[in-house]
Amino acid sequence: MTPIHFGQASELFGFFHPPTGAHRDAAVVLCGSHGDEMVCTHRTLRELATRLAELGFSVLRFDYHGVGDSLGNDRDPARVAAWTSSISQACDEARRRSGAARLHIFGVRLGALLCPTVASERNDIEGIVLWSPITRGRIFVRELQALNAMSAGTEWEVKETPALSEGDAEAGGFLLAKETIADLGRVDLLKLAQTPAKRALLIGRDDLPLDESLVKHFTSLGVEVEQRVAHGYAGMMTSRHNAKLPVKVIDEVCDWLASIEPARNATSTASTSSPSTTRDEQGGFSETAFHFGDSSRLFGVLTTPISATQERPVIVMLTIGANPHYGSNAMYVRWARNFSSLGFSSLRFDISGIGESDPSPGEPPIQPYPKAAATDIEAALGCLREKGYGKFVLIGLCSGGYHAFKTATLDPDVAATMIINAQTFDFREGDTLDVTRAHWETVSATEQYKRSLFSLDKWKKVLRGGVNLRSVFNVVSARAVGVVKARLSRFAPKVKEDDRGAFAAEFEKLCNRGTDVFMVFSTKDPGLDYLNLHAKREIEALSGNPKFKFVEIGGPDHTFTPIWSQVDLEARIRERLAQI
Repeated sequence: MTPIHFGQASELFGFFHPPTGAHRDAAVVLCGSHGDEMVCTHRTLRELATRLAELGFSVLRFDYHGVGDSLGNDRDPARVAAWTSSISQACDEARRRSGAARLHIFGVRLGALLCPTVASERNDIEGIVLWSPITRGRIFVRELQALNAMSAGTEWEVKETPALSEGDAEAGGFLLAKETIADLGRVDLLKLAQTPAKRALLIGRDDLPLDESLVKHFTSLGVEVEQRVAHGYAGMMTSRHNAKLPVKVIDEVCDWLASIEPARNATSTASTSSPSTTRDEQGGFSETAFHFGDSSRLFGVLTTPISATQERPVIVMLTIGANPHYGSNAMYVRWARNFSSLGFSSLRFDISGIGESDPSPGEPPIQPYPKAAATDIEAALGCLREKGYGKFVLIGLCSGGYHAFKTATLDPDVAATMIINAQTFDFREGDTLDVTRAHWETVSATEQYKRSLFSLDKWKKVLRGGVNLRSVFNVVSARAVGVVKARLSRFAPKVKEDDRGAFAAEFEKLCNRGTDVFMVFSTKDPGLDYLNLHAKREIEALSGNPKFKFVEIGGPDHTFTPIWSQVDLEARIRERLAQI
């Protein structure tokens, strides 16, 4: 697969997968969703593209304008028009690169909502595949807002922020501007007047049936419609490291497209991947997407300021859990572009088996703490050294924070390490990878009960028998066990069952070496309990060291989902970068 920038002013980013099997004279454009759904479906779209290329199709998968690695952002005007234009430009690019006679489109969720409109306007689409299609844009908006509301107030605190204007909405860490909400509300597939394609495959979810009205409307427009239901949607949308590939859905799509596109005898050979660069003159940066490392199996995006006034260390953003290189809530993309205004170049890349990087030999994919991580990071730093960079700032959240810490202890060229909500500093095989909703609910309930201790009305309710004291005790005790252990560590030898506190001395060594150490934790994050248990005294002892900074932010969840917390976190990182 080859990274490409295309479209007007090369503002769109994607991957072109040339056919590797018996050639079919057809190209397929894959259209994903938005926000957290974009992240959840990323692995599936890559696998689908690979499978289709093996069947002889030319395939292009891409990010909409302002989404993923494409230029722009959610605050730009006319988002829906930009997204539909992105789909049309991707179709043009697929035709240009492949020379294929026929063109097909696949869309999931938002992609399934927008693809039919684009196809009906182009009149050159042979087949269209819609997975979990939504008939009306307002339904899509309501679903995103409902999912956001389920977590707001439980996993994170709701706070006002100037980043949101009246009428804007949050959707799982991403912005839906007022204008975007209104424009999506006007999208209605049941009002399509032109035929989108000759043939259509509609695939329902395993947890939600197809809307028969869409089938009837497509049929009335002269579309030859096939319906199928394949399990896999729910398993794909769960936590990243536990997510399952929807193999049956991928099989259905591949079988259907192969059945309507005959294969030729000739076998195609994939082209060699080469770097692709774009420039944002207004933003003042350029970006190059490229593969590197052994067998070029690793992928990253290097952002550089167009005009830098002074030499700065290069920032390396390390993979967050099993998220692709754009990071949770696409924070890495924003940071890379925004920090370029401070004169910093930055590399965001995928470690083995995550995002666009292939697993290391013998390892399964989707491992937030892979054995090859140290080698991968070494390859990334080596690649940057070849480009002329000599000093590094490592930034990582969760497992990325762990890798940032470990690499800093080994490489003296690390000028600073920024560790955000790391869950451990000594990961071992068999350790849990989950940061569960149950933890946040327990912490939130504990705080609520603590406040209730000082409420006269609550005590009256207890005396009347209106409170389940056993339930209260269970919630509070679950949180208290970790807290008591952490606080005992102030006055007694370490309370531990092993030697996991040995890492604590490394913080002082890093500072004495001249490496800036910046640690950020959400107040309710389980990683903070871990740190307090094993290194509270060491952290307190470093409080006066100018090379060390420790910050707690009250209110966010583990991945800084609420937009106010993303703004807060970026401001704190920017302030620290200015001191390096």
